[in-house]
Amino acid sequence: MTAPPPAPPPRLDSRKPAVSSLRKAANHPAITAVSLADIEKPAFTVSILAMDGLEYTRACLDSVLANSREAEVLLTDNGSQDGTAAYFDSLAARFGFVRVRHNPKNLGFQVPNQRALEQARGEFFVMLNNDTRVCPGWLDLLSDPFRRDARVALSGPHGSSCTILDNFHGTPGERFEYLEGSCLMGRTELLREHGLFSEYIDFAYGEDSDLSLRMRELGYLLVRVDLRSKGFHHVGQVTSSVVPDVAGFQSRNHASLLRRWSHYLKVRK
Repeated sequence: MTAPPPAPPPRLDSRKPAVSSLRKAANHPAITAVSLADIEKPAFTVSILAMDGLEYTRACLDSVLANSREAEVLLTDNGSQDGTAAYFDSLAARFGFVRVRHNPKNLGFQVPNQRALEQARGEFFVMLNNDTRVCPGWLDLLSDPFRRDARVALSGPHGSSCTILDNFHGTPGERFEYLEGSCLMGRTELLREHGLFSEYIDFAYGEDSDLSLRMRELGYLLVRVDLRSKGFHHVGQVTSSVVPDVAGFQSRNHASLLRRWSHYLKVRK
C-alpha cells in the first residue's frame, strides 16, 4: 500500500516561570485523589525522568496521578541527590501501577526512555517531562487522533511544537514540522518497530525532531492537540538545566541532525 504523504509538522516554549507559578496554576491536587489498584493491562504507559528538581517533579506527579486513569507510570531517577529517589520509592510502595528504576548517574533522555519503552505494557507510550503539569482527560485527548486515523504516529500538545529553521534550529513559527518532546505520545508497538531514538543522537537534544521527521518520512502523521486551554502547563528549560555539557551535546547532535536531514531542508515546502 502506498504510504500517505507526510503531514506538515511544531513550536518551542522557552519561558520559565517560577515553581510557585506552576503550583498556583495547578492548584496542587492531592495524590490521594487516585485510588487505582494494579492495572493488569493499562491503556497508557507514562514515562517520567528526573535528575533533581524534586519540587517540580512533585507538582508534575500530583497532576499525573490525579488525572491518568488506565495508565501505568514508569519513573526513572537519573542519579538525583535531592530526595527524588526516596519520593519515587514511596509512590511505588503506595501505588501498584507505579514502577521505578534508579540510575546511579544521569543517563540523559534517550537511554531511560528507551528502557521504559521496552517495559511498557500500554497501547500508547507517553514521554513526559517532570516540569509539566497535565490536565484532566489529557491521555484521552492525546490518544483520540490515533483512534480516529491509523496513520497517526505521534501526538503532543498544541504550542509544545517547533518550526525548523534553515540551520535546523527549532523556533516558534507557523510551519508545523515536529512535535517537541516535553509531552509526546506514540503507539507503543510502532515506536518499538521503528525505534524510539536514532543511535547518532547522544544523551539529549534533537531526539524529538529526529523522531518526528522519521515518522513523517515513513508516511505517518503528527497531530497537535489543544491541552493548554484545559490546564496543561510546561515550565520549560528545567530538564536541560541538569544536562552536563549541554552546549557540547547540543552542538554535536545538531551537526548529526544536519547531516541526516539536509535533504529534508532542500525539498520541504
